[in-house]
Amino acid sequence: GALAMIVYHWTGAAMATLWSSGNVGQGPGAIAWQLGDVNGDGRPELIQLWNDKGRLGMIVYHWSGRAMVTLWGSADVGQGSGAINWEVGDVDGDGRAELVQLWNDNGRLGMIVYHWNGNGMVTLWDSPNVGQGVGAVNWEIGDVNGDQRTELIQLWNDNGRLGVIVYGWNGASMATLSTGDVKQGPGAVDWQIGDVNGDGFAEIFARTRSPRGAVWRPRTPRRFDIWWRLQARRSRRPKYTRIRPARPSCWPTSTSARSSRRPAGRSLSSRR
Repeated sequence: GALAMIVYHWTGAAMATLWSSGNVGQGPGAIAWQLGDVNGDGRPELIQLWNDKGRLGMIVYHWSGRAMVTLWGSADVGQGSGAINWEVGDVDGDGRAELVQLWNDNGRLGMIVYHWNGNGMVTLWDSPNVGQGVGAVNWEIGDVNGDQRTELIQLWNDNGRLGVIVYGWNGASMATLSTGDVKQGPGAVDWQIGDVNGDGFAEIFARTRSPRGAVWRPRTPRRFDIWWRLQARRSRRPKYTRIRPARPSCWPTSTSARSSRRPAGRSLSSRR
């Protein structure tokens, strides 16, 4: 089969088809799709990730001015195709989005960061063991500490409590910035991340099964507190209630501190 593609845009009054094609010159097979400005041209590129007999294939599409076309592609970028999750964000602060591959190495969390080198996507850094387990209830990516680089957040179930691990770029590699227990349960029907209050720090929003949600925000670059909780009522408009930060903080003050237990979990696939 051939990969078909449609691009919609806003006309000023409604969403309409900007461009479409029944065949962009590639196959439709994929293990994941991601979107981000990988080459720093101010426009997001579309990334197709696919499995070529256990090896990771990658294709990057971009807007040529008239259509979406293949910018670059490779059937083997030098890594395996197995992953428990994929994320895109500017982890090293160079103004270009990197692709992060998370994978299970016998219960240990492996991580690979790919970036654009001017000609294609290549491995910037990788490690089969970043010192944590693979278990997670969700993954998010955003600039939680306001350093103009995106951090990777692992949310996991620590015996019925929500554990949070934040990974960030230290100049040479991805490293654990902080671990902790935010004094809440891990159950949620949805997770989102974004700078909801415009302070330059991304907040994490957990939407629970009950009619309420909790938002976490950084109190310092290394610690998080519950900031406020949204309480939705059937007969009234949603009400935002301020919650005083807990003391002591639920996040360790040292960037080198690690959780006493690694999150355990089972991935959907292995690296290779």
